[in-house]
Amino acid sequence: MNQNQIAQKRLTEMMVVRGVGALLTFMAIFFLPGGTFNYWQAWVTITMIFIPMICVIFYFVKYDPEFLNHSMKFKEKEVEQKLIVRLSFIPLIISFLLPGFDKRFGGSHISPVLVIAAEILVWFTVVSGGFILLFIVGESRFPH
Repeated sequence: MNQNQIAQKRLTEMMVVRGVGALLTFMAIFFLPGGTFNYWQAWVTITMIFIPMICVIFYFVKYDPEFLNHSMKFKEKEVEQKLIVRLSFIPLIISFLLPGFDKRFGGSHISPVLVIAAEILVWFTVVSGGFILLFIVGESRFPH
């Protein structure tokens, strides 16, 4: 194996470990508040988020590993930017926790058709975000 193949193998292994960690985190965020694994809406949401994410990651592992290496090492430098990134996680986490608590305590009874329509919207959002990311990376490279 040459150095490039070894680096790509390490990058792939790191992405798999991070992906499994992200999957376990998402499962905890959905299923702990929900109190059950019998929660089809959560399984659909996780699937709709992870399938496009995995495709984009594998694309970058194969065609632009330099971008992945760079983006995994990137950290915000300005205090204000760090604060904004940290604070943006609060509503994001809450938006994932609330449906689980709603499931556990039986608060809402939403039509499965409406849930599936919302999931399709989530899927298109995630996929279009992936395509936007590919376009941005293709058009402007990061400074070395």
